[in-house]
Parts: sequence; C-alpha cells; structure tokens
Amino acid sequence: MRNRFFVAVLIVVISFIARVDAAPAPTTAPAVGGGRAGSAGAGGEALPTMQQLNQMLSEGKSQDVLRHVAKLLALKGEAAKGYDRYDLLCLRGEGALRTKANTMAIDAFAQAARATEDSQKQAVARATELLIRRAKPLGYVPRVAAPAPANAQADAAAAKAKPGTPIPYIEAADRKRAFAAMLIDEMAVVDPKVKAATKSEALPPIIDAIKSLGDLRAVEIAAKGTSTETKGLSADLGTHAHHLISDTIRPMSKRVEECWRSASRYSISGNDVNGLWGLTSAEQYDLKAVIATCEKVQPVASELATVTDRAELIADAQAAQKLHARASEVLSYDYANAGRYNKDPKKPAGAR
Repeated sequence: MRNRFFVAVLIVVISFIARVDAAPAPTTAPAVGGGRAGSAGAGGEALPTMQQLNQMLSEGKSQDVLRHVAKLLALKGEAAKGYDRYDLLCLRGEGALRTKANTMAIDAFAQAARATEDSQKQAVARATELLIRRAKPLGYVPRVAAPAPANAQADAAAAKAKPGTPIPYIEAADRKRAFAAMLIDEMAVVDPKVKAATKSEALPPIIDAIKSLGDLRAVEIAAKGTSTETKGLSADLGTHAHHLISDTIRPMSKRVEECWRSASRYSISGNDVNGLWGLTSAEQYDLKAVIATCEKVQPVASELATVTDRAELIADAQAAQKLHARASEVLSYDYANAGRYNKDPKKPAGAR
C-alpha cells in the first residue's frame, strides 16, 4: 500500500517538473528610459515622441502637453538625450499660450532662447517672448500702418496691417502677420535711436540703441527669416561703436597697469621687507570703475557683433572681458603678504 502511495507521489512530482521545463522563459522587462522618444518613463508610462506632442497640441490637448513636457524636462542623463531641450521649452510656451498662462509662456520662450546655440532659433524664441509681452489679450495691436505690398501676390504676412486692429498670434499663420506688424513698429522706434547713437560721443546712448537692435534683429528673423534690414540700419553704428569702445578700453588698460606698478612696490623699513605698498583708495576706486565699465561694454560689443557680423566688435568684446579679469586680479591681490595668501597663487603679470 505504501509502495503505491510513493509511486503516486513520484508520478505527480515528475509531471510538475515536466511542466516547468516546458514553460516559456519569462519576458525581460523593457529598460527604463534610454532617453529615446517612445521609451518607458520612470513610472512605466511610455514617453511620447515630439510628433505625438505636436499632435496633442494641434488637437487642443494643451494641458496634456504641459504635463508631458514637465516630465520630459526633468529627465537626466541618458534618458534626456532623445529630446531637444529647446523644442521642449517651445512646446511648453505654446501649451501655456493656449491655456492663457502668458507668464509661463514668456518664461518658457526666454529659457528656450538660452537653451540653444543656433542663432536663428534663439532669435525666434526671443521674438516670440517679445510678442507675448507686447500683445494685448485680443492679439498684437499694430501702432504704425504697414506700407502696401509692392507685389499684389505678396503673402498674408506682408498684408497691410491696420493700426489699432488686434492681430491674433496663437496660430502660425496669424503669428507671422503679428511678427510682420511688430517689425514695422520696432523699426519706427529703433531707427531714430540708432541715428542719434551714431552721432553720440558717449557709450550710454549706444548701449541703449544696441539693446533695441538685438530685439529688432530677433523680430526681423521671426518675420522674414533674415536680418538684412537690421544689418543695414546698424552698419554705421557698428563702426562708430568700435572706435568708441577701443578709445574707452585703451586708457583703462593703461590705468590698470599704473595701479599695479604703484601697488606692487616693496615696502621696506630699515633692512626689513614688509610686503607691498598696496592700493590707495583712489586706485581702488579707479579699478572698480574699470570693472563696472567692462561689464557694460562686453555684452554690448557681443550683441552688436551678432547684429552686424563685424569681427572687430568680437575682438572688442574679448578685450573688455580680458581687461575685466586683469582689473579684478589687480584689485584683489594680496599686497600685504606679497601675494602669499592669494586664493589664486598666480601673480599678475609684472609681479616680482
């Protein structure tokens, strides 16, 4: 009887083993992320592709777009490599616009401009930010009447805009018209500024004009795809600014080296060397003024170089940056201990 029982148990065990051997191997779970569009996110949800996100936007699912973009922007490392940060931030801006969250849209396009090295993309994002800032709830309201197109077949973007009549700017075709109208308005403001700055012998009016030129260039690229008008408008200003910046940097450089030579003299009492003389209060004031001026000049020269494509302005920006570093070095040097306790032990050029 016991033998039959053991035989029965043995048969059951053998049958179970056979079923386990015959069962298919378990499927390996998909790896999370990898950063590629369409892969799984951290919560197991498939990550949408950019095409899918744009489709959602066109279908009016702006809240879904904003939700997905927030998750995608938070991705790190390999998981983030399948997405372009500029494109995601622009999508956030578009989604925010459609939900009337204009503050979020402005911030998104501003971030997008900083997220790319492509000058055309930077310009479009900057122009879109400006458009949202300057538009009214019903759309962008032109201030200046547009001239009638020379060609009767001109596209809608060049069509005559009526001052005081809002132009919607949510959809692409409308936005093109809004950019075209804003370009005319910006040109009317910037042109007299540039003419006045070209005659100025001081940097402040030039700095103000250059900031406006940067905005004008961005709007022109968004409206037309080129910056031909802005370059033409700023050509004389570029030459004038270069001469003014050069004339400003040259004496400042000389003054910085005078401060260094004076402050780096050894202080000797009897047979003892008591460190270096150090800076007088007047020298400290002059060095701080040089630093402050360079902080204004460097971005201005860079901006104008971008607008005009002039190599000498790029050199001016680099010279301002170099002078800023040198003046900071001379100002912060450890004179009392002959440089012994400087955070950066490297002595400025000319140190003994």
